[in-house]
Amino acid sequence: MKLTDDKEFRPEPLLVDAKTAAVMLSIGRSHFLSLLSAGKIGPMPRKLGRRSLFSVRELRAWVDAGMPGRQKWIEQEKILASQEK
Repeated sequence: MKLTDDKEFRPEPLLVDAKTAAVMLSIGRSHFLSLLSAGKIGPMPRKLGRRSLFSVRELRAWVDAGMPGRQKWIEQEKILASQEK
């Protein structure tokens, strides 16, 4: 949790929009979206109503894994999921 200027605690977000995900990766939103559509960004957005949101946890894990393309990322996620069972 972070302490804001008005001294209220606000939890870290679990999900972020494409603009915020791009900022987290230090790239522009349009570049982020073009990489996403080209399959070069592994994590896929989740729908919440009309909004498409990205998991902050998954974005961090993807960066820690070396930012593999989507296919490789999906394969790695399946392997990790099967190991957790």
